[in-house]
Amino acid sequence: MDNRQIDIRTYVSLSIILALFIIVIFGFFHLRQGPGPNLYQYETFTSKEQIQLHIVKTAADNIEPISIATNVKDSGYMGINAGFFYEGNLLSVAIVNDDPANGSPADFGSGGSNVKYERGTFVFDKVAKKTSIQAVQSAADIQVMNRGHYWAVGGISMSLNDLRWKERAEKEALPAMYEARLRSGILYDEAANVYATVTPDRVTAEQFRQAIYEYMSIKNIIGDGIFLDGDGSAQLYVREQHIRGDERKVYAMLRLLQ
Repeated sequence: MDNRQIDIRTYVSLSIILALFIIVIFGFFHLRQGPGPNLYQYETFTSKEQIQLHIVKTAADNIEPISIATNVKDSGYMGINAGFFYEGNLLSVAIVNDDPANGSPADFGSGGSNVKYERGTFVFDKVAKKTSIQAVQSAADIQVMNRGHYWAVGGISMSLNDLRWKERAEKEALPAMYEARLRSGILYDEAANVYATVTPDRVTAEQFRQAIYEYMSIKNIIGDGIFLDGDGSAQLYVREQHIRGDERKVYAMLRLLQ
């Protein structure tokens, strides 16, 4: 056996070892990432009042409302609770491309309207690639470039750039506005990113909004948002964290797609 044959065998052996090493590293990385969406960023923020925010940032085209009937953690999806509901009926807009999450547009509780009130509704226009907060009662009143390319979820306007925000929140009938409750919301920035936000601390709406305002100021985020459902319905689930509220079922959520 000459030296050239030895060199070839050594080269082949080293190549096999390297390939196996790469496979192991890739497999380890994949296991750490786990199944499910990965195109998001998770972080926490603590305000001056020691209110903790759990924040999931993703692109607006990577999240959308769906109907569920379970705790967000047990839904099989990652994301955050959506708007208000009662006995399985959606009382807030939850719609994708003019298709409500829980039935036909004319059906009560389908997610085709903000029942009884014009309320702050978070809208992502997929054609314009822009997010906005629109005060509407019916999803038919939502303004977008193409009704086949958008999603929207209803809640209560935060009016982060308006000193008279309380007046608007009261007009939109924010539940338990002055009581200490778990809170959730969704925000946007100028680059069409969204920030799904939950606090496990029992706070008033003003305290939650102020914590969000501090976070956005520190991060130099220009945008706005809405309050979503709160109290035991304030739920969030991603790989790094889960907040189950009081273990109750919710009937709509904002689901991470990828």
